[in-house]
Amino acid sequence: MSAYGMAHLQNVDMGPQIVEYLERIDGTLRPFSGKFIVHGGRQDVVEGTSDGTFIVIEFPDREHLEGWYASDAYREILPLRP
Repeated sequence: MSAYGMAHLQNVDMGPQIVEYLERIDGTLRPFSGKFIVHGGRQDVVEGTSDGTFIVIEFPDREHLEGWYASDAYREILPLRP
C-alpha cells in the first residue's frame, strides 16, 4: 500500500540553502522509489483558508518512506531546509 510524506510550507525564503536542498532532494528519493505528486505550482483552496503550500511525496509503502527519511543522503541535506 502506498505511503505519503507530506509537508506544509509557510514563508519559505528561496535563498541559496533551500535552492540547494531542492536541487538535491530528487537524488535522495530515487533509491526509495519516491516521487513528488504535489510540488509547487498553483494550489487553489476551495474551502476554508490556507497559508502556504503543500508538498506530497508518494512511496511504494511505509518501509520505503521511513527508509528514505532515515537515509544518510536525506539526513545530509535536511539542515539546508528552513
